[in-house]
Amino acid sequence: MERPTETLQLNAFARWPIALMVTLALPLRMADAQEDPVPGKFWAVYGAVNYASWDGLGDVEPVGRGGPFETDGIGIDFGVYTSVARLSSALILAGGEIGLLGFNSDVIFEEDPGTANAESAFEVNHITASVKARFGEPGGRYLDLGVGLGGYYSDTKYIDCSVILNCFSAETGNSAIGGFLDVSGTPGAGILFGARVHLVDFDPIEAVDLGVSSLKGPIYSLYIGWEFGNWRR
Repeated sequence: MERPTETLQLNAFARWPIALMVTLALPLRMADAQEDPVPGKFWAVYGAVNYASWDGLGDVEPVGRGGPFETDGIGIDFGVYTSVARLSSALILAGGEIGLLGFNSDVIFEEDPGTANAESAFEVNHITASVKARFGEPGGRYLDLGVGLGGYYSDTKYIDCSVILNCFSAETGNSAIGGFLDVSGTPGAGILFGARVHLVDFDPIEAVDLGVSSLKGPIYSLYIGWEFGNWRR
């Protein structure tokens, strides 16, 4: 029996973290486990752009006009880290991140006084504390395995036609506690490649879709960016 196309696409997307981890880990030289980095010895800030996939968002249909939201989106992330300890051959980095993922509607609105300048989009913002285990030798390539926990906030713009003969631009939001798992690394020169899965469930947003029971993750993302710090000194 043939599996649904959506399942095949999701499974292919989910395999990216494994492929990335294997590709980046093969050429690594592990740092000397006896080297004792003083807390704060290594630090880094980074910025990245994301391509995201959220299958669950396809079940949300805004009240009135706008149609379903697209399940593919784009986003940005920023983070800051510093070394805090060493655990065997891994350098432990602790810090925090902020990020935004945006998903648009795939419907063009009709031009009328109520909706001519209206938008329909779904944004997910997060602010998290996070920890990374970095494998590699200072000055060279590295592989990071990370986990984060913090607040997620959804900001939803849509066209509300729940009032008969009257459509208008509306906006609502919701918040939840969530987290992410992450794998990333660099081939050199500070260039950063990574894959991430956000684990977050939002309560029903009935103002947007009267039929949705809940809006669940996971949200998958692939990203590319640049890290600035003293790892390469």
